[in-house]
Amino acid sequence: MLRTTRVTAAVLLALATTACTSGQLPTSAHPDPLPPRTIAPRPVSPTPEPTPAKVRPRAVPAALTSYGDCGTMVRQLRREAAREVGPYGLPGTYDGGMVGGQFAVALGSAGMAAGGSTGGSAPVPAAAAAPAAPAAPGFSGTNNQEADVDEPDLVKTDGRVMVVVQPSTGTLQVVDVENARVRARLPLSLPGGARALLIGDTAVVLGQGYGEKGPVAVAHVIDLGDPDHPSVLRTYRAEGSLVDARLLRGRVLLVVQASPQFAFTPPVDGSPEAATAAQAANRRVVRRTSTSAWLPRVTVTPGGKTYRTSCGDVLHPGIESGVSTTTVITLDPETAAPTKQLTVVGSSSVVYASTSALYLATSSWEAQRILASGGQQGVSTDLHGFDVSAPDELRYLGTGSVTGTLTDQYAMSEHDGDLRVATTIGPLLPPPGEGTRAAQLSDNKVTILRPTDGVLLRVGEIKGLGRGERIYGVRFIGAIGYVVTFRQTDPLYVLDLTDPTRPRLDGELHVTGYSSSLYPLGDGRLLGIGQAVDTHLRQVGTQVSVFDVSRRSRPTLRSKVVVNGAHSLAESDHHSLLWWSPSRLLVVPVSVYSSRPFEGSIVYDVSARGTLREVGRVRPPSSGDGCCYGGVLRTVVVGTLLYSITERGIVVSSTERLDDQAWMPFR
Repeated sequence: MLRTTRVTAAVLLALATTACTSGQLPTSAHPDPLPPRTIAPRPVSPTPEPTPAKVRPRAVPAALTSYGDCGTMVRQLRREAAREVGPYGLPGTYDGGMVGGQFAVALGSAGMAAGGSTGGSAPVPAAAAAPAAPAAPGFSGTNNQEADVDEPDLVKTDGRVMVVVQPSTGTLQVVDVENARVRARLPLSLPGGARALLIGDTAVVLGQGYGEKGPVAVAHVIDLGDPDHPSVLRTYRAEGSLVDARLLRGRVLLVVQASPQFAFTPPVDGSPEAATAAQAANRRVVRRTSTSAWLPRVTVTPGGKTYRTSCGDVLHPGIESGVSTTTVITLDPETAAPTKQLTVVGSSSVVYASTSALYLATSSWEAQRILASGGQQGVSTDLHGFDVSAPDELRYLGTGSVTGTLTDQYAMSEHDGDLRVATTIGPLLPPPGEGTRAAQLSDNKVTILRPTDGVLLRVGEIKGLGRGERIYGVRFIGAIGYVVTFRQTDPLYVLDLTDPTRPRLDGELHVTGYSSSLYPLGDGRLLGIGQAVDTHLRQVGTQVSVFDVSRRSRPTLRSKVVVNGAHSLAESDHHSLLWWSPSRLLVVPVSVYSSRPFEGSIVYDVSARGTLREVGRVRPPSSGDGCCYGGVLRTVVVGTLLYSITERGIVVSSTERLDDQAWMPFR
């Protein structure tokens, strides 16, 4: 058993910092890409023989089983904690979730791809299925990964009322979009990272709070029946850190990570004898724990009633994963009691959900130790699947294991019941002239897993994608997959996953720089947002690229612009980019830190051929004291108006002329 501090390698989504603005920096073309290469389909990696119908697939070591009863659960957790506890208590943890006030994401790059909901759609002939249509004509919605699976975000609208959560305070602003005015504000005391969901006349605001025993995930249910007077109907408080959430079939699925909290006794001094005595005392503490100490509770107000997972719904892996827990909580906003709670022993780092399944990505303690020390070799990721077709009845589908680590939620995608997973394996090749060559180069692969008799069975795999590099961006669109790796150039790999047992590489394209986020534009076009790099591989500015992927065997670069000295929130936050297909407008938030700073967003027209043309910029107004209102965090279209959300208010512009119509400061 490891005695070292356990670190979950979660990468936080950081909001762009505010800066004063003066002047504009024009975009400039980047040097021509390397010539595209047409290649023959690469032989696929060996895949296992079909499993005989009457033979149960062999379970992976991390497979989950129920403790069965409370007595067994407490005895096993006591023994585990007694082995782990030291003079200062249980090993420290850095929970995934709302660490530092932000939703946490994956075990690597935070390059979360955005776009419409195409990952679980039917196969498309070219790979460029268009993003999901707006929820109703005339307004845009959140850039969700999957259709009919809503993700919490800073802003939500139904085309009539808009709710905005101020990131720094968690205050809910209610906006009348028809008359372009802020109708009401509701302070919620959720500083940093709060997000919202909208269900009819009800908003659910999610965030992170802190109680006497540590972090508490908070879900406020807000009545918007009278938009001028929003009110809190009820509040759920779950012990732990909020990892992520989804809205599915009218239910909110919260994923909360928690660590047990005990009153340990530290050593009285620095002597070995004091450390030994403190460790013995702490072992006695964990050996006396009761059932409730191991089950994180959910408290609902008003009323203060408490709910815990039943012992039969606590699952544990067959490998050592610590004593922290990850709980999936199903909430019906119209009722007080959670409709379902299911707890897994172990920490989760990445959450993915389709309309039928939710997957948790976890790592063993040994893998976490290797990652915490900066290593990569020998690391694997365990994936636990749950059937959410009936969200009030979460059912365990099975567990699978893949070598390597995931970048973010977009590294997973379900199609026709199969889970596709993109991972990076092993150490990276150092840049030229830096460090020594690794004994074994990194590799990147896509694995296809199929739920079969309680196991996520590997049915197909393709590897050899960018050896010596790592994955920066992933997007699965129906039966087609796109993987971007990077070290010196940016290879875009196009994968044909039509036959899950024989995935193949159809084509690849090499260009300079990289794309960390990929977005489907429709009509055989794929958008990439990332960074341009110089000859020394230093990032030099935000790069926006449009690829033609209508011919999978020969992808080409249609257009590219670079905003020198800039970074974009869209490089890492998939919700921050707006693609408004009815007008073919692309809105990219940027922050330029140079002699000519700019904080706002750039609006591009994307022609049917994929050509990018800048048509305007949105710059939030100055506060009058020499500073700015900060950058654009989100952009929403309602009718013919463009709403650019900032920390302090909303800039309203015309979608046709991009001229400012109004400034709505938050109340």
